[in-house]
Amino acid sequence: MKGLRPTGSSAVFGGIKEYKRPYDPLVMGQAELEQILYGFCNGRLATITIWTRGRADFNALSQETATRYGSGKKVNRKARAYTLWTDGSTNRMLVYYKSRGRGLLWMQAAELEQ
Repeated sequence: MKGLRPTGSSAVFGGIKEYKRPYDPLVMGQAELEQILYGFCNGRLATITIWTRGRADFNALSQETATRYGSGKKVNRKARAYTLWTDGSTNRMLVYYKSRGRGLLWMQAAELEQ
């Protein structure tokens, strides 16, 4: 992936280095995105994190995600509700953080769970 700029790192999964591409189109379907982060582990793409700002863009992202990946599994915990998708190669989670007014679509290579 060309044009990546480092944004930070995380100790999760033995160390994921995150990058963004300044020229990425910040749209997915009808949703305007706040940012897209690409996480690499051992030199390989391991995660993609997509952030939205506000309920309207999160709802549009949720609709686009359902179109692309199906309805997913709805999970309701005390702290929050989210949707999960697992297809053997990729795990996905969609969640809205009401207190922050931000939505998240997080995609991870399933092999990291092993």
